[in-house]
Amino acid sequence: MRWTILLALAAWLAADPAEAQKAAPGGATAAAPAARIAALPAELGGFRRSGEVIDFEQRPNGAGLGAAVEYRPAQGSGVATVYVYDRRRPAIAPEAAPAAIDEELRIAGREIEAAAETRRYRIAAQERWQEIPGPGRTTFRCNRYDLAFENGSRVDSFACVGVAQGRFLKLRLSMPAGAKETTTATVTTFARALLAAAG
Repeated sequence: MRWTILLALAAWLAADPAEAQKAAPGGATAAAPAARIAALPAELGGFRRSGEVIDFEQRPNGAGLGAAVEYRPAQGSGVATVYVYDRRRPAIAPEAAPAAIDEELRIAGREIEAAAETRRYRIAAQERWQEIPGPGRTTFRCNRYDLAFENGSRVDSFACVGVAQGRFLKLRLSMPAGAKETTTATVTTFARALLAAAG
C-alpha cells in the first residue's frame, strides 16, 4: 500500500511541474539557481555565454550562494558575470527588495575592495551610478568603480543587483575604461536584456 501511494505521488508530481515546484522544500526543482542560470539565453545584449554554469550550492558551505555564469562581448574585451542566489532567505517580497538590494550592493563593494591587493589594483573612484529598469517591477541598482591597475591599465567595473522571482539577481560587468557614453550604453543594454530574460 505504501509503495502504491509513493508511486502515485511521483506520477502526480511528474505530470504537473508547477505542483512539483510548490511541493519541493525551498523551491528546489526547476527554480534552483543553477537551473535558472542555465535557462538564460546563450546571447544577451551583445554578449555570449562563456563556459559552464558554476553551481556554488554544491560546494562545501555553499548553501544560499546560488550559481553563476560568464558572458563575453561578441566584439571587444570585457566580462559580465551573472549570479542568482538567495543567501538562504525566503523569497524576497517587492516591498523588502530595496533594502535587501542596498545591502547586497554594500557586500559587492566590500568584495571589490577585498580583491584589490591580490589583483593589484586600487579603486580610483566609485559612485552610486544609476538604476536600470526592467519589465514589470524588476530593477537593477548599480554602482560604478574605476579600477586602476599597477600596470597602468584602467577598468570600468559595475556591480548591479536586483530581485527576480524572489531571488537576488546580480551582475558584475567589467571592461576597459572608455568613453562614458560607450560604457553606459554597454552596461545598460546588457542589464536590460538580462532583466527581461530573468524576470
